[in-house]
Amino acid sequence: MIAFILFEMKRFMPVKMPPVVFFTFIYHDSATAFRKYKKPMVRRALKYSKGIIWDSEETLSAVRRDFPKYSLKNHYVPTPIFEVVDEVPVTKLLDDPNFRDGVYAAGATERDFNIVIKAFKNTTVPVTIVCKNDYEVTEKDIPSTIRVLRFSEVPHDQYYALANQAFCIINSVVNEKSSGGMLLLHYAMSRSKPVISTNCAGIRDLIVNGKNGLLFNLGNEEEILHAYEKLRIDPVFTKSVIENAKITASNMGPEGFIPQVLSIIEN
Repeated sequence: MIAFILFEMKRFMPVKMPPVVFFTFIYHDSATAFRKYKKPMVRRALKYSKGIIWDSEETLSAVRRDFPKYSLKNHYVPTPIFEVVDEVPVTKLLDDPNFRDGVYAAGATERDFNIVIKAFKNTTVPVTIVCKNDYEVTEKDIPSTIRVLRFSEVPHDQYYALANQAFCIINSVVNEKSSGGMLLLHYAMSRSKPVISTNCAGIRDLIVNGKNGLLFNLGNEEEILHAYEKLRIDPVFTKSVIENAKITASNMGPEGFIPQVLSIIEN
């Protein structure tokens, strides 16, 4: 966003602009009030920068379609993950034996945890959800096998420690153009936790359904439960998913991201 603002400043004052390649999470085609202003920002950025790296091939295609003149300036590179998270045990306060080896769903932006609750509320599967303090839980009659924790209750290291206790990780978002949940998915894949995610922009560039993870259509609780059951009843399949996901996770780190960016800059 800072880079976009810098390019906008050039409209009003003489600013010497260096060639720039930058990564953006701006949802170019998102249906928001800010959408009308996004395209002029992207146009100006394309005019003055050497290039823009987008976090999904879907977004890349949309930008190339809208700005064919600058088609070659647009690139796709998988979302880079540079955060290093140390493995720590779950604290006594949060460690409940009844919720070990279950489902873990967490995150702050554009998450749909109600659909996760709906998927498992009529099962005995233990589910731990960590969400924003103001997230509205609308599902009723939530069983004791599902616990909803708020960010104020879960320190940063415990956010990942709870993920480490889980059998699998679920990433459910409310917008199919979102690429939310990358940090948690990367953490899970790099630590042999199978992932189930909404089939959305950015995510579907990384996860091939049935190969390195499982995808479900937006808001489909039956597909979530089916994916979980597939992982549980087929250990050979689950092992294959985990091993393939480790390769994906390594490509999301500095070793995968930096060479691709350098190649774009050099060429």
